[in-house]
Amino acid sequence: NTSVAIGAAAQGTAIGAGYRNTQAMVTQSSTAGMAGTVTRAYRGPHSLSDWYLPSQDELAQMYINKNAIGGFSTDLYWSSSENGDPFAWGQRFDSGSQYPSTKYYPYYVRPVRAF
Repeated sequence: NTSVAIGAAAQGTAIGAGYRNTQAMVTQSSTAGMAGTVTRAYRGPHSLSDWYLPSQDELAQMYINKNAIGGFSTDLYWSSSENGDPFAWGQRFDSGSQYPSTKYYPYYVRPVRAF
């Protein structure tokens, strides 16, 4: 939901919190086409169903390793870490800066899986 806070269930920022945050996002009403729902629906090349939107710290690690991972835009990517109403943390992949942005902006998402 882009207009109200989901709450504590979607505010984890640590590595390992992304899956739980994403689950909290998709249980809200009117989430079709939104970042968490799109990410959870992704199946990848092997039709796997455990993809999620990375937390703020998971996304920071992706930025640190962006050259090894590849395929990033230089624009902002959404994390699953909410930052109050109506904000969530984003990560720029040109400068590495992180900041909360209004959740209704159409930025990039990058599904991840635990390993």
